Amino acid sequence: MRPRVRHTVLALALAVVGVPAVTRAQVRPDAKWRTIPTRHFLIHFSPATEEFARRSAVDAEHAYEQLARELVPPRGKIDLVISDDVDYSNGYATSIPTNRIVVYAHPPVDALSLRNYGDWGMLVITHELTHIFHLDRVRGPWSALQHVFGRNPALFPAYYEPSWLVEGLAVYYESRLTGVGRLQSSDFRAVARATALGGVFPRLGDLSSSSTHFPGGVTVYVYGSLLFDELARAHGDSGVPRFVERSSGQLIPFFLDRAARKSFGATFSDAWRAVRDSALAGAGVARPPLPGWRSLAGGFDAAEYPRWRDSSLIVSASTGRETPGAYRIDQHGNSTRLGRRVGGGANSPLADGSLLVAQLEFDGPYQVRSDLYIEGPHSRRLTHNARLSQPDARSDGEIVAARIDAGTTHLVRVARDGSRTWPLVRATLDTQWAEPRWSPDGQRIVAVRIPRGALSEIVVLDTLGAVTAVVASESHSVSASPSWTPDGTRIVYTSDRSGIMELYAADVPVRNETVAASASAATPLPSRRISDAATAMLFPEPGAFGPARVATELAAVHLEATGYVVGVAPMATKPAAPANAFEVDTSTPNAQRRELPGVSSVSTPSHRYSAWRTLIPRYWWPIIVAGNGETRLGASTNATDVIGRHAYFAEGWVGSRGFEEGGAIFYEWAGLANPLLDVSLDQDWDVLGSIGDSSGARLGTLRRRMRTASASLLWRRQRARNALAFRLGAEMEWRDYAADARALLAQLPPFYHRTRELPAIFATIAAANTQRPSRSISPEDGLSGRISTERHWEASVKASGYTRVTSAISAYRSLDLPGYAHHVIALRGAGGWTDAKDGTELTIGGSTGDAVAIATTSLGGRREFPVRGYFAGSLAGTRVVAGSAEYRAPLFRPSRGIRFLPIFLDRTSVSVFSDAAAAWCPASLVAAKRCGSASHPGSPLVSAGAEFLAQTAFPYDAPLLLRVGFAIPVGRIPPGTGDRGVYVSFGLAF
Repeated sequence: MRPRVRHTVLALALAVVGVPAVTRAQVRPDAKWRTIPTRHFLIHFSPATEEFARRSAVDAEHAYEQLARELVPPRGKIDLVISDDVDYSNGYATSIPTNRIVVYAHPPVDALSLRNYGDWGMLVITHELTHIFHLDRVRGPWSALQHVFGRNPALFPAYYEPSWLVEGLAVYYESRLTGVGRLQSSDFRAVARATALGGVFPRLGDLSSSSTHFPGGVTVYVYGSLLFDELARAHGDSGVPRFVERSSGQLIPFFLDRAARKSFGATFSDAWRAVRDSALAGAGVARPPLPGWRSLAGGFDAAEYPRWRDSSLIVSASTGRETPGAYRIDQHGNSTRLGRRVGGGANSPLADGSLLVAQLEFDGPYQVRSDLYIEGPHSRRLTHNARLSQPDARSDGEIVAARIDAGTTHLVRVARDGSRTWPLVRATLDTQWAEPRWSPDGQRIVAVRIPRGALSEIVVLDTLGAVTAVVASESHSVSASPSWTPDGTRIVYTSDRSGIMELYAADVPVRNETVAASASAATPLPSRRISDAATAMLFPEPGAFGPARVATELAAVHLEATGYVVGVAPMATKPAAPANAFEVDTSTPNAQRRELPGVSSVSTPSHRYSAWRTLIPRYWWPIIVAGNGETRLGASTNATDVIGRHAYFAEGWVGSRGFEEGGAIFYEWAGLANPLLDVSLDQDWDVLGSIGDSSGARLGTLRRRMRTASASLLWRRQRARNALAFRLGAEMEWRDYAADARALLAQLPPFYHRTRELPAIFATIAAANTQRPSRSISPEDGLSGRISTERHWEASVKASGYTRVTSAISAYRSLDLPGYAHHVIALRGAGGWTDAKDGTELTIGGSTGDAVAIATTSLGGRREFPVRGYFAGSLAGTRVVAGSAEYRAPLFRPSRGIRFLPIFLDRTSVSVFSDAAAAWCPASLVAAKRCGSASHPGSPLVSAGAEFLAQTAFPYDAPLLLRVGFAIPVGRIPPGTGDRGVYVSFGLAF
């Protein structure tokens, strides 16, 4: 098989071994993108997001002006992409190869920790723009090297820093410059207090986005921002820009404490101790959050929106051992998994016993939409591309939900069958809505309203959308998760107005009385705090274990050291406010309460998006490769435009003796979205050997030149729970010959004096539906497989050519045995066939694993027919069958690092395995002595062994699975094939 084709086949197979997470969706490249230029930015948007993009242009320039007073501005213009392609909140920034930011135009109403904003667009842009200011800054030796190699990814010192530093700095400035944000809300300090109270406060080296210890990847945001906040409080906020400057010129970027001491007069280690002590002091002593509180089920990585159904609670939760799902928790604390969920959120019970939920699903390979589903005995999808979330069903089945629009959300009513939707409130960029709930009588709706200006409100509406009461209206705090008591006389909700997220209750009028004046001017109803938590109380839900019409229990979620706990407490008839002694002010003095600038947007005319500016090569990698009797010297580069429509890789090299020159160019076009088109051209050389005349005198070295052109189309059917891909392509190879002496070619047969044309076509189909819980050690509970076929021939030779087919399928089954993750039984079968004209190019033997790229060099790689314990290529034939069986078990989960060393060990596991494979040829090839293998399978190569697997992160945060194994050949060992001993690979065997 030609290397180019092999690369294409394996790349596709690897892409679908595990179903990609929903969060991997990107910007849609085939949209009608347009661009607005500003002084420091190019704002890219599609027609649906133009209004929000024009506002974002003003927000971006405002954030730039503020950051430029603190940090050195980045080089060149910044590309800001406003994408409305996914129905969840996120954004990201990179300085490679150019400075670019992508913001998803979905307000952060789904996460309580992100709701403390004045203008959510300004908040997220400030956060991401801080990354650009930080990551782009280079000084000293790094700057000198960039003058030679350009914006080479290896020459940005900030990219070597841990994510707790990178994200902590961005969260710090997000709050410092806007007066709101996550350092101003209660969520991060609640996590710190919980871990301090539980005696599991992490060490500084334990902060990694790859950690699976609670709270997982959020750890780096929480503690990184608290560290910068502590240093700024204690030693002055001017130390933060000094640190960015000093670290950007530090030759060894891992000496973080040294840079901190010279910038603040104190180290990160000093600040870490202060953060820990502050968390302990703020937490006080452990205490029940409510009188009579009883924990039912705990240790959840996430637990949201408990809902009463009969004598149990239905909760959306994630355990880490399983994919996120819905769980039933009874009054004794027994939990039962009801089904898998994509995206979390509430499970609203329906009269027939089924559940109404909102879930995320792909709409093509780039877009992710939130729709309504009925989960139960007769599960079905209720809406398609309706962009609905947070639904709640009335007793008659009618639905109220939040609808997602570009840059905002608003409330809608939905017919019980999902066929019709009509708005309750007008959609506007200045107000977002969330968490609607029907009253028990179905005549009112309580919901969260978030107007522009750091205001969070709980309001009551009638069935036509008119506001009838304001339950809570809080500035610079978060009020959330309202719910009704069963008799409809009281609303319970959460608020962090005291500095801790607590439960509050308010009596509401039974009659609907529409407020004539502006709702924002209405006087909020009196509320009383009913909880006394040291950490945080979330998602209250009054109800009862049984059919009671009066609330006897109050269910809620309590934050504890090892995760979220679902529990209940007796529902007080007349809630009394606890004493205020434990109410602490956790506001950030370095983040001033700032008045928002007035709403404005740019009026600059837009123009059609152009990719050329971001496709200009910005850096290069040197190529120095020894081989073929000489050293190859050259360079490579690559680029992708900001919306991902175009991508290319190019390299070129020459031989040090002038005998060879070669290179490659690969281009991918996503302008159709589906399929992707890629084309490539490359030239390479082989040394066929040194040739002499009849007297033994050396005539020279014969070399073969190979020029290849290929093109392929890749179709993808991406779903949240499965994936399917199909690639179809063609290739043409030209082979001719050269020598370093003219006399040599003159004496060779005519075969070597012509150019051979070798066309080929190939196709691959691959699919997977495996699951990967966050703590898993292997794919679980599903299948992944692929089948590939190729046809090669020589254009000038009749009846030439050969066909090859290879396939593999893997099956995984989880076992619910003790350990931090499921045990897994993994099976793999593979086979290959090629016709008689191909010869013996299918080989078996060797270990397999993922290729790990270091600069332009890859270590390791995949083999189609591995047999651990034998050398690669131990046997060859035109027929191959292979199989592997593994038992995989979790070992221990330290989630530890060593201070500032750039290595992090999250979890370990072990496996025992057996591999077997056989290769043979047709009898005709054996008789013609064109195949050294037997004409029948014979005795296969068999091995057995064990492996130790360490899920690490290097440096700090990038996941890297290291596999150390020992394999022993079993049974027949052909001479020269056994490779007993220890081996090292990356990634899972399959």
